[in-house]
Amino acid sequence: MRNDDVVISFRALEEESEKHKDHELFKVVHFPKELGRLQCLEEDMEFYFGEEWKDRVLMSDATKAYVDRIHEVADKDPALLIAHHYTRYLGDLSGGQILRKMAIKAMDLPSTGEGVQFYVFENISDAKKFKNMYRSCLDELNIDKDKSDEIVKEANYVFMLNIYLFQEIDALAGFVDEEPKKKKLTVEEIYSNVDNSKESAGVCPFATMAKKPVQANTSTPSDGVRSIGPVLLAIIIAVAAIVIGLLLNKIS
Repeated sequence: MRNDDVVISFRALEEESEKHKDHELFKVVHFPKELGRLQCLEEDMEFYFGEEWKDRVLMSDATKAYVDRIHEVADKDPALLIAHHYTRYLGDLSGGQILRKMAIKAMDLPSTGEGVQFYVFENISDAKKFKNMYRSCLDELNIDKDKSDEIVKEANYVFMLNIYLFQEIDALAGFVDEEPKKKKLTVEEIYSNVDNSKESAGVCPFATMAKKPVQANTSTPSDGVRSIGPVLLAIIIAVAAIVIGLLLNKIS
């Protein structure tokens, strides 16, 4: 997942969010002033690549799958955008605050915040209070069990799409598994692997993960592969923020 992948995915999410801002269900989580990330991302892109960064934007396979899904659910049922909104924004709001400091230290970035504006939520003075308010809005949604289960399944799917992005990062960084290389799942296979059993219906998709320690990637770079550069490191940290943030949301 490269910088341009992040921009593309957020552009899709924020465009669809704005388009459906008056939807009876989705509107309760639409906080563009507080959560909007696209402008911050564009500032980070200019910091790393200069003013011409827009001329080099490309879309990876994993990002295309992610963006296509955002547009698909927006057209089919905007209520499912809630799953995408929650997964991205609350994850970045929580884990991003920890990982912002890690990125600044690891890449020796300016203390004034250049290069990590993605993690700066200027219009949220108290992240914990905001997250509690956001969850209260979700709790007050007037939806039936079937719709609730659909949103939960979509949240699981979004999480797995982010794992798909992690796989791309590993490939880009030159990391390989100790076991023989496994076949990369198609998007259809990813969706079919989402647990849709009655036992899991209505359960937060990250509840079981919150009970387990986060395991570090212990694989080693393949021969002849150069170490991870600072820009790639920034994006690895950005994607990791999703997972860590969601775990922190559940624990808190």
